[in-house]
Amino acid sequence: MYRTSLTPELYCSNIQSSLEFYIKILGFNIQYQREEEGFVMLERLGPRVMLEEIRKNSERLWLSATLKKPFGRGINFEI
Repeated sequence: MYRTSLTPELYCSNIQSSLEFYIKILGFNIQYQREEEGFVMLERLGPRVMLEEIRKNSERLWLSATLKKPFGRGINFEI
Protein backbone atom coordinates (compact mmCIF):
# COMPACT_ATOMS: atom_id res chain seq x y z
CA MET A 1 0.00 0.00 0.00
CA TYR A 2 1.24 3.48 -0.87
CA ARG A 3 0.89 6.54 1.32
CA THR A 4 0.56 10.06 0.07
CA SER A 5 0.88 13.29 1.96
CA LEU A 6 -1.45 15.27 -0.30
CA THR A 7 -4.69 14.18 -1.94
CA PRO A 8 -6.37 16.98 -3.91
CA GLU A 9 -10.15 16.94 -4.30
CA LEU A 10 -11.20 18.32 -7.65
CA TYR A 11 -14.68 19.25 -8.83
CA CYS A 12 -15.86 18.10 -12.23
CA SER A 13 -19.02 18.65 -14.27
CA ASN A 14 -19.24 15.06 -15.55
CA ILE A 15 -17.82 12.28 -13.39
CA GLN A 16 -18.02 9.67 -16.17
CA SER A 17 -15.99 11.77 -18.61
CA SER A 18 -13.46 12.55 -15.90
CA LEU A 19 -13.15 8.86 -14.96
CA GLU A 20 -12.58 7.95 -18.58
CA PHE A 21 -9.71 10.44 -18.76
CA TYR A 22 -8.09 9.56 -15.44
CA ILE A 23 -8.45 5.77 -15.85
CA LYS A 24 -8.03 5.14 -19.60
CA ILE A 25 -5.53 7.88 -20.42
CA LEU A 26 -3.61 8.52 -17.20
CA GLY A 27 -3.78 4.98 -15.80
CA PHE A 28 -5.39 5.66 -12.42
CA ASN A 29 -7.46 2.99 -10.62
CA ILE A 30 -10.56 3.43 -8.51
CA GLN A 31 -9.60 3.09 -4.86
CA TYR A 32 -12.98 4.10 -3.39
CA GLN A 33 -16.25 5.28 -4.90
CA ARG A 34 -19.66 6.59 -3.83
CA GLU A 35 -21.56 6.50 -7.12
CA GLU A 36 -24.78 7.88 -5.62
CA GLU A 37 -22.89 11.03 -4.60
CA GLY A 38 -20.73 11.36 -7.72
CA PHE A 39 -17.54 10.90 -5.71
CA VAL A 40 -14.45 8.79 -6.44
CA MET A 41 -10.93 8.47 -5.06
CA LEU A 42 -8.37 7.42 -7.65
CA GLU A 43 -4.86 6.09 -7.16
CA ARG A 44 -1.87 5.45 -9.38
CA LEU A 45 1.41 4.14 -7.95
CA GLY A 46 0.87 6.07 -4.71
CA PRO A 47 -0.46 9.46 -5.78
CA ARG A 48 -4.18 9.89 -5.22
CA VAL A 49 -6.78 12.33 -6.44
CA MET A 50 -10.42 12.69 -5.45
CA LEU A 51 -13.06 13.75 -7.96
CA GLU A 52 -16.48 15.07 -7.08
CA GLU A 53 -19.20 15.85 -9.60
CA ILE A 54 -20.91 19.19 -9.17
CA ARG A 55 -24.56 18.43 -8.53
CA LYS A 56 -27.31 20.94 -7.95
CA ASN A 57 -28.36 21.21 -4.29
CA SER A 58 -25.50 18.99 -3.10
CA GLU A 59 -24.70 19.47 0.58
CA ARG A 60 -21.16 18.10 0.10
CA LEU A 61 -19.78 20.92 -2.05
CA TRP A 62 -17.75 23.64 -0.44
CA LEU A 63 -17.60 26.50 -2.88
CA SER A 64 -15.92 29.77 -1.96
CA ALA A 65 -16.90 31.49 -5.21
CA THR A 66 -18.92 30.96 -8.36
CA LEU A 67 -17.47 28.22 -10.55
CA LYS A 68 -16.61 29.12 -14.12
CA LYS A 69 -15.23 26.80 -16.76
CA PRO A 70 -12.57 25.72 -17.25
CA PHE A 71 -12.30 24.47 -13.67
CA GLY A 72 -8.82 24.37 -12.17
CA ARG A 73 -7.33 27.11 -14.31
CA GLY A 74 -4.13 28.41 -12.83
CA ILE A 75 -3.38 25.23 -10.88
CA ASN A 76 -0.65 22.73 -11.62
CA PHE A 77 -0.08 19.33 -9.98
CA GLU A 78 3.08 17.39 -10.55
CA ILE A 79 2.32 13.73 -9.85
